[in-house]
Amino acid sequence: MQNYSMISTLLRSYGFWVIFLYLGLVACSSKPQKQARVSKSAALAQMAKEFKGNHRLAYIQQQVDEAFKAYDVAINESNYQRCANALIALRKASKNGVTEMDILAHVKAINVRAYGVSFFKQLAASARYLEKKPLDLPV
Repeated sequence: MQNYSMISTLLRSYGFWVIFLYLGLVACSSKPQKQARVSKSAALAQMAKEFKGNHRLAYIQQQVDEAFKAYDVAINESNYQRCANALIALRKASKNGVTEMDILAHVKAINVRAYGVSFFKQLAASARYLEKKPLDLPV
């Protein structure tokens, strides 16, 4: 009975309602979390169309963006196009079936930017390495 009396008193107090309304307003006004936006990039569309495997455009963009960030490469259409051209050419030159996403995964995993290697040079180096020693990298 005493607990009911305390709850009843609390519910009738102005401070309780002020705090309750404030928390409600804060919760309602908070911004929803950002969802990953898929760019309307022609280069990304080319990647989704030409890359070996069945990868969605959003997945390809996520992987490329993560690699760009790791190597401090600006995320823009010009770099997407340069990346697409390089990866497609490297896949076509492969004699052992190394795919674009294999190369990209290796580039991300090795991340040698700290040693002065640029992203685009590392694409070619990773392709050469994978051509000799294919790896089972987590995707």
